[in-house]
Amino acid sequence: MSDYIINDEGCSLIADFLRENVQFTTINIRGNNITPLGFARICEALKNNLRVSTLLCEWNHIGLKSEGVMALKNLVESNPAIRTLDLKNNGIKPESAVILA
Repeated sequence: MSDYIINDEGCSLIADFLRENVQFTTINIRGNNITPLGFARICEALKNNLRVSTLLCEWNHIGLKSEGVMALKNLVESNPAIRTLDLKNNGIKPESAVILA
């Protein structure tokens, strides 16, 4: 689901969908104008989904506030299946990157 500009409103629907449909191994949410709030909703939905190994998130706004980076940190800590992350062009600042280190 890349480049649909779903914004945060659509993130709640995606999160609900991902909670109920756990068969996916790759989640592609590139270029959807997602802010930290919407991203946190998706991360929460993926915490117990041990089939997802790839999360493609480039060209969003995840790093605008630390909440987005914290949501990602919590997701990766709770879900060991996630092996590949694409976070390019998300406005992640050096101080937020430290959270992920």
